[in-house]
Amino acid sequence: LDLNFEFGGAELDKPSKAKLDQVREYLKHDNAIEGITVKAYSDSWGGRWKNLQVSIQRGEQIKQMFVDAGIDESKITIEGFGEKRHVASNQTELGRQANRRVVVEMVKP
Repeated sequence: LDLNFEFGGAELDKPSKAKLDQVREYLKHDNAIEGITVKAYSDSWGGRWKNLQVSIQRGEQIKQMFVDAGIDESKITIEGFGEKRHVASNQTELGRQANRRVVVEMVKP
């Protein structure tokens, strides 16, 4: 699951909010999920340290949304990557938007 963010912060874009709502609903009903990894990224605009911190904030926000939905906090791991591992060019707005993302991975037995 990929979720994207607005520029410069931890606010999800509208399509990602809808996706996250569906995932939270799913997680409420699937008790077989053993773990959730939230991998958070940023585009490369701004300083590297700031981008790393923004990516961690994004991961924390998603984690808190899962916890608020009743998911056991101990099952959730966050990894912040900042501007590393881009999936698109940072030369265009569409590319930068694609790079401002969180990838949610769920583990089942």
